[in-house]
Amino acid sequence: MRRLTLTPQGQATLAAVVPAMQRAQARILAPLAPAERELFMSLLQRLVRENNDCSRAPAASA
Repeated sequence: MRRLTLTPQGQATLAAVVPAMQRAQARILAPLAPAERELFMSLLQRLVRENNDCSRAPAASA
């Protein structure tokens, strides 16, 4: 197992891109009603969790 940490520059870069990512996600999900968005995200999380073992980079907490 390896543990990675972000440098201060990496943290700043991440902070700079998060707002754009959030806007893109909101735009993509906009056609769905709030309840549909919640269900959609829940189903996506389930797919990721259930297929974690097949991933080239499995998540430890999935």
